[in-house]
Amino acid sequence: MTDKKEYCSNCAGAHDCKTIYEQMGKVRGPSVVKKVIVVFLLPIIVFVVCLVVADRKLDAVTGNEHLRILLGVLFAGLVSFVYVLIAGKMSSRWDGVQHRCQLKETNDKDEG
Repeated sequence: MTDKKEYCSNCAGAHDCKTIYEQMGKVRGPSVVKKVIVVFLLPIIVFVVCLVVADRKLDAVTGNEHLRILLGVLFAGLVSFVYVLIAGKMSSRWDGVQHRCQLKETNDKDEG
């Protein structure tokens, strides 16, 4: 193992490293857990559930395994895509604030 002094010798903030990390740990912001679950985890669950349901329903309709897999993946992908679009619209309205990038307005005056 390397010595701490050797490891931190090239660091410009080595003397107040502990203070910096303590300040970063005290930063407060809105919780993003709800958005992370809705936007990242639930689409995967929706895809898997739709794939299972489609596979069971298509098993009774067609005997071709390759066609059943293809149609199941297409159906599950379509439903997941629609879910992501709807969830994206809903999640942007949860805070009541639209987070859109806007160009900074400048006063362009003709010099001359």
